[in-house]
Amino acid sequence: MNYRIIVLLGLFVFYFQLGAQEKRNVDSLYKRLAAAKSDTLRANLLTDISTQLYRNYPDSAMALAKRVFELSSNSNYKMGKGRAFYCMGLVQQARGKFDESINYLNQAQVIFEELKRPKELSSVYNTKGLSYYGKNEIPDALSSYYESIKMSEKINDIAGQATANGNVGLIYYEQNNYDKCLEYWNLALSLDEKIGNIKGIARHTGNIANIYYRKAKNLKAEGKLPESNKNYSKAIELYTKAFEMDEKIDYKSGMAQHIGNMANLFYDLGDTAKTMEYYKKAFSIYETMNDKLGMSRQLGNLGWIYLEMKKYTEAEKNTRTAIEIVKNTKALDLLYNWYDNLSIIHETSGDYKSALGSYKTSIMLRDSLFNIDKVKKTLETQMNFEFEKKEAVAKEERARQVVIRNAFIGGFVLMFLMAIIVYRGYRNKQKANKIVSEQKELLQEKNKAITDSIHYAKRIQNAHLPSKEYITKKMDELKRKS
Repeated sequence: MNYRIIVLLGLFVFYFQLGAQEKRNVDSLYKRLAAAKSDTLRANLLTDISTQLYRNYPDSAMALAKRVFELSSNSNYKMGKGRAFYCMGLVQQARGKFDESINYLNQAQVIFEELKRPKELSSVYNTKGLSYYGKNEIPDALSSYYESIKMSEKINDIAGQATANGNVGLIYYEQNNYDKCLEYWNLALSLDEKIGNIKGIARHTGNIANIYYRKAKNLKAEGKLPESNKNYSKAIELYTKAFEMDEKIDYKSGMAQHIGNMANLFYDLGDTAKTMEYYKKAFSIYETMNDKLGMSRQLGNLGWIYLEMKKYTEAEKNTRTAIEIVKNTKALDLLYNWYDNLSIIHETSGDYKSALGSYKTSIMLRDSLFNIDKVKKTLETQMNFEFEKKEAVAKEERARQVVIRNAFIGGFVLMFLMAIIVYRGYRNKQKANKIVSEQKELLQEKNKAITDSIHYAKRIQNAHLPSKEYITKKMDELKRKS
């Protein structure tokens, strides 16, 4: 792909627009809030509304979170205070104020630890990971994600495990470690499939498509066209699948990301018609969301394609509109690329004066970006070292947990087998004792029968024999006669 086409592969750490389902959820929560009679219930409902609104309406979400904190403080509702701090952390994260986000999340963590709430702690750790990731503090982000996974596993929270594993995969994706990334994203996908989470399935499917897209580009650069085409086809298949799933739940941000990624892919393949079709479709979706960065990106890319087609008027129109949309934002990278493209459009069309002006602006923006990148690279070098250390520690801890688990299972099985052996020995002894007892009783009965028979015979013998006195008397009589 020509470097002047801005490619942003959609990595769905966040989604930025309420879908139809979310809007229905908010409406339902407001209705329940109107009927709520206790401060505790009001605090819980306001928290739920805040978590639905923080991405698109951060000011409203922050006001609601502060109201939750007030209600919870008045009623000494600790859980409510913890959730209020958590919502404040979400809002500051959405605003890009990552330090403040982490500060609020740390306060939420203290309360949830005191209350022993692993589910809420899992969410806190995952959200802290995102804020550390936003600051480019990768080791702390990774540690937070692992803590989130550990908490989720403790209570068998499948959705929490899927989210945190997906975010770990994102770190490996950024480091171009695609095998490790696929390992985590496939795990996250299987977890979300297990619970039927369509939003999560679409997110992970789209992310996995990005890997195949990158692989296809690398293979193409190496001249391995058959393998490259297979990966392009796989990426298209997965982007389409992800788009259809997001379309089912009217998740516009996801839909736009998948369509924009397919436009980039078709540009790589040289299919101009499909490229323009998909950029225009993505722009339309971003426009319904008023997503200025998304709108600018699609128009700027269309401007470059028109330049390649030598349609200079359409090229300038689209590029200027792309600039105007983000002119008052901090999107310096987009502004640099669009002004650079605009200078080339003017130069190619023969408007050298305008070309010079656009080029000077692009150089100024480039220098600003260079200074930012220089600081960022210094931090990245430090962070990568810390990341490798923490990854090794985390790996060792996971291995230790496996050993402990296996030892526990082995010990339990051994104890169970020993219990069976002892029980069987006891049962056999009981049976043997019973047999001995029965034999003893039988012998006693036989002895009694024999004894009784002897006594009976003796009685019979005694009954038939003359008595001793009778015999003596007769002997005396015989003596006298003789």
